[in-house]
Amino acid sequence: MSHPFLELDRPGTVRAIAHRGGGGVLENTLAAFAGAIGLGYRHLETDLHATRDGVLVVSHDATLERVAGDPRAIAQLSAAELADVRVDGREPMPTFAALVDAFPDARLTVDLKSDAAVGPMIRTLEQRPELLDRLCLGSFSSARVEQVRARFGERLLSAATPREVLRLLTAVRLRRRPPTIVGRCIAVPERYPEARRGVAIADARLLELADAIGVAVHVWTVNDPARMRALVAAGAAGIVTDELGALREVLEADGRW
Repeated sequence: MSHPFLELDRPGTVRAIAHRGGGGVLENTLAAFAGAIGLGYRHLETDLHATRDGVLVVSHDATLERVAGDPRAIAQLSAAELADVRVDGREPMPTFAALVDAFPDARLTVDLKSDAAVGPMIRTLEQRPELLDRLCLGSFSSARVEQVRARFGERLLSAATPREVLRLLTAVRLRRRPPTIVGRCIAVPERYPEARRGVAIADARLLELADAIGVAVHVWTVNDPARMRALVAAGAAGIVTDELGALREVLEADGRW
């Protein structure tokens, strides 16, 4: 069964995915995401934590130390308190609601970074079910993804859980039949060391197996143009990058933008 998130604007294109809006000191701010949209990106990648009062906030880190010089944890703050925080002293840290409303045509790859974010995400999708068409939800915690899957079933597009990814990589390494994967997308780094001896994501067999079971492989975080070209040639369905201009140039040169 297809999902609106996976529909391509044109056959043969590769999903260009802006990592945290393109990285840099203003990562995960509306300003960063606006810059990506301005370059023609339709896919945005981001991370979610929850405030003390259960509001989803766009942030990779659990604390504000790295991006705002503030040692407090997001989970210890209310949404009202967080509204006063400025990333790099300049930009607000947006809520998830602000992000989806600011860019209504964007498709979002989201990573639930904490257990506390699961309940607010479920409530958000219950209140705004139209967002299910725009999201690919994942997490480094299999349990978090499975909780949201249990509530929404096939209406939710989820990335493969860590357990599912390792089963697929093991099948590649041992040349076994591919396992069943509930998630129709796999978001992985170029190498997955947990799979023993490593399996390169660009290996043709992995991509062939993923294609055979109807799973799109998105690779992160690729900032070198040579690696981008190699992944495109190997058949990766999506590339996550901080180097937005470089990825656009690579995909345009290959007719895949």
